[in-house]
Amino acid sequence: MRLRTIDIIILLTLGTLLITRSIWGLIKDTNINTSTSNSVSGRVKQADIRSIEATTLKVEKHKTVFAIQLDNSNEKFAVDRGISICNLLNSKIKEGDSIKIYYRSSTGEYNTHIFQIEKDNTVIINAEDYSHNESKMIALMAIFGVILIAGTVTWAIKQKQTA
Repeated sequence: MRLRTIDIIILLTLGTLLITRSIWGLIKDTNINTSTSNSVSGRVKQADIRSIEATTLKVEKHKTVFAIQLDNSNEKFAVDRGISICNLLNSKIKEGDSIKIYYRSSTGEYNTHIFQIEKDNTVIINAEDYSHNESKMIALMAIFGVILIAGTVTWAIKQKQTA
């Protein structure tokens, strides 16, 4: 099988993008300091479990999240940590409750970069769990990027040696 130069460039670029995104993720999503992150406190205007559209390249996909909106914020927040966390939040956060949300800014309809939620000075979900979950995806992206680059380079070198 012979790859064209453009195919090799595309594979190397894709691998580099995956590694770059994982490095960016390490900086933004694993080194969380709640004392310096964005936060908003307020009364809960809306809180429920719902299905929202997930951002994907081609496929329309939905994910189950715990959605929150505060009286004093136009931003819609959504906690995406699995159905068990959604059920926990649904039992602990009700409309009218006062909560504090620590988050990273997002451009989506729902901000799913929620690090920590506190109610009555008690942590309901913590930043360490968010970092742990994000670390898994970051590691997968980095590993896949390295494999893609190493495999492409190794294959190209072998092809040149046999030519």
